[in-house]
Amino acid sequence: MKRYSIIFILSILFSISGNLMSQTVNVTVDVNAGKHKISPNIFGKNNCLSSDPNKPMTEAEWQFLRDAGVRFVRENGGNNATKYNWRKKISSHPDWYNNVYSASWDFEVQSMQETCQVLPGCGPFQLIGRAASTNANNFNDWGYNGSKWWSGVNQNLAGGGQINTSGGSKALVDGNPDLYTMVWNVDSTTGILPHWF
Repeated sequence: MKRYSIIFILSILFSISGNLMSQTVNVTVDVNAGKHKISPNIFGKNNCLSSDPNKPMTEAEWQFLRDAGVRFVRENGGNNATKYNWRKKISSHPDWYNNVYSASWDFEVQSMQETCQVLPGCGPFQLIGRAASTNANNFNDWGYNGSKWWSGVNQNLAGGGQINTSGGSKALVDGNPDLYTMVWNVDSTTGILPHWF
């Protein structure tokens, strides 16, 4: 009898959940109700400035930002900012084998100050206690597949990792972070502020 009761209860629950999942939901927004100011910083643009002094933004690109009404920029490469070393102007790229590449936040800030003084910007701090140290132990992505994107670009291969050619984000053997990063304390992180200001 218990078995039939459990089956009956489960069938009712499945029936109800199926009906709930198939319900149509309508959302209505009254654009005239409850107006209040919204911070202009919400309407910023992410990663639109060049961090490469050899490839500065063109005047047309700056004008595009002005014409688009961009009033705030959030810079420094997204995930690449996590291990940025502002002293060496390099960063480890977690979305590309953790390889270390050049990046100059100084150039971003300088070009913004020179070209568009009224455009405020922000960048992140490095909070994981490590920053990029060298590109000498990068995974040879060019030799592997001509630096083409594939499902394995998130594998940790910098620092001597062993590639999993089946793809996915897990390497056969992870690279050693000590070979491409260094300890990065709080003073190193906040040291960028007096460096810029």
